[in-house]
Amino acid sequence: MVDSAPFFIIGTPRSGTTLLSVLLGNHPAIYIDGDSVGLSLVRDFRRMKSAWQNKPLQDKKALWSRICKSSYKQRLDRIFDAEKLEAYPHFQQYLTGSLQAFAERHNKKIWGDKTPELIHHLPEILELFPEARFIQMVRDSRPNVSSLVKRQYYPLSLATQYWKDINGLGLYYRNLMPENRFRILKYEDLLTQPEESIKEICAFLKIPFEAEILDLDRSEATGSKDSYVQSSIRADKLEAWRKTLGEKDIRKIESICADTMEALDYPRDIFKDSAKARSLSAWKQFWLRQQLIFRMLFKGRREVMIDRKLIRQKISLKVRLKNFLFATVKQFFSEDFIRAFKR
Repeated sequence: MVDSAPFFIIGTPRSGTTLLSVLLGNHPAIYIDGDSVGLSLVRDFRRMKSAWQNKPLQDKKALWSRICKSSYKQRLDRIFDAEKLEAYPHFQQYLTGSLQAFAERHNKKIWGDKTPELIHHLPEILELFPEARFIQMVRDSRPNVSSLVKRQYYPLSLATQYWKDINGLGLYYRNLMPENRFRILKYEDLLTQPEESIKEICAFLKIPFEAEILDLDRSEATGSKDSYVQSSIRADKLEAWRKTLGEKDIRKIESICADTMEALDYPRDIFKDSAKARSLSAWKQFWLRQQLIFRMLFKGRREVMIDRKLIRQKISLKVRLKNFLFATVKQFFSEDFIRAFKR
């Protein structure tokens, strides 16, 4: 019998989360598409919770219907039918049942989602889905950081601290949660040992391994020249980062996250003594993040992934100004800013 509990693929952006989602989407029992809904579930249910707290006598079905219809690109509205809310004894069961019913409408048994940044919101996801499972993709910090710098314009030190924060959080959850609920998968293992890696994930999800999972040509996500995921699994570029990162860059990366690299069994080139690794100060993180926000103000065109395709998107000045102002204000209320003043 297939365990129908939903699962979430999380991790650092550019760590192989999309590749894993495409592969698992080939399984006859799994439904997972290119529209991430994890953050919508978190943010929109916060609205639901707040509304319940403030007006406990209001019509819950009408409230949830309004929230779903106003969700980002109405992604929740196409999954959840508010009219069926009363058919379930409690909201958690309604949510899980709705996801399973949505998967079954696509002739699948299990619903999955890929939202890398969702790792910051696992307590809220577990509040909604107590039986949820999580797969964290992990990639060597050096190529992962190099990719974030190139594709998302991060300052190198900030990208490294971002990698350390997310993967350190993953290590925390791996120790906190039982093995049948949280699993770490290395990107390098997925590329060099794809069958063994996918068999491990299938066992984790309690579904039989199917060889067709590894056939990327089966997926619509690999069928065009602008596809984000290539039509074959390639391990020949795993060391390509050594040609793009100089010794100074490698030293800077390892000086920040050598301890987390060791905990994840990644070798270091320079910082062999991981005890010497030092995270960026709260002030440093704050100013590097503000530097990134300012830099994005002048990026009129960006490469973004939309429906698993790599699109060069034009960002209007109006949108850039709005994002700049919003992000700057948010910065001054961030935990980094508060921590800096607590020192």
